Amino acid sequence: MFLYGWLDRNYTGYSAEFVRLFYPIIYLPGWSSQLTRGARFKYRMATKTKAFRWQDFDYACSESELNRKADVLVCFNGFPYAQPNTPAKAFHGMKVYHAFEFVFRAAEANRLFEAAGVDCLMGYASHDRHSGFFRKHYPAFVGKVIPVPFGFGRRFVADSEAEPAGRTAKVIAMGAVNPVDDHTVEDRDALADYRQFYSDRFWTHQWRHTLREHEADLADIMDSVLPRYPATNNAAYDAVDLCRRYAMFANDEGLMAFPPARTYEATAAGAVMVSGDHDCFHDLGFKDGETCIMHRPGDVADFREKVSHYIRNPAQLAAVARAGRDMVRERFSHEQVARDLHRAISQRYQRSAA
Repeated sequence: MFLYGWLDRNYTGYSAEFVRLFYPIIYLPGWSSQLTRGARFKYRMATKTKAFRWQDFDYACSESELNRKADVLVCFNGFPYAQPNTPAKAFHGMKVYHAFEFVFRAAEANRLFEAAGVDCLMGYASHDRHSGFFRKHYPAFVGKVIPVPFGFGRRFVADSEAEPAGRTAKVIAMGAVNPVDDHTVEDRDALADYRQFYSDRFWTHQWRHTLREHEADLADIMDSVLPRYPATNNAAYDAVDLCRRYAMFANDEGLMAFPPARTYEATAAGAVMVSGDHDCFHDLGFKDGETCIMHRPGDVADFREKVSHYIRNPAQLAAVARAGRDMVRERFSHEQVARDLHRAISQRYQRSAA
């Protein structure tokens, strides 16, 4: 995963920082007998990043070799049912796997994690506290989730960003608007558990859908680039530009109950988060009126009232923007997220060894 996509645009860029900072052994299961996999990995190392060279690392190509070399196996890839992400059963050390998009093939993913003796899961937040779906489908991992925030990449931190007074004094609404029964997912079976659990819901991102439905009513305080169904994404805008240009942005934790990437990216760029009052944001240190603006969940009238208050009081808005920006930049750069993750894993390993 640390070589997935283009690193300067990767919202999970902390995985590359983890590798850069700690130079772990790279586990390539079966590589010695599948030369094409090794060749592809070398190619990706050469083309996706200048930070690493193939020769910089030690490698393990089998579980027996991994047992000789490593104490902890950390897998950022998610999707344990896809090769070569199958959890390593014969590795005797501590196993930490990313739950990733945990609603996909949930029952199967949980079976594989449990059968391999995975010790704990990384998640985008504390899924075991915030998500009823997670608690139902991953019961053995309640109390065993390491929250790993997305963080923000360097492209969201400009050298000379506009101060709040120089921004458009409105909220920008952006992001995906996915239904629970997502027609863009080709594998219909992948979301069967999710559809069944939320059979009474239509939207994964209900609040974004609500804002989209009220775009005309809220036009004096909000601009929107939200997609119109059946589209679920709108690629026709520059997210970095919007995060720098608007004073506020609307946020939505969705049914999966985790802070999306814009939580960190837009706030680091100087826009104020406007979100429902949810514990997943409190976990990060966000406080209403200090580092963000919070409204009653799902309440359009309260959303309007809170946003209008800050538009009428630009000095207050500027203070919240600076406090939120400074807090996020201090705590949630990709490098800091990687360091915090390494510390959390090390502490768990030391406790288990003791």
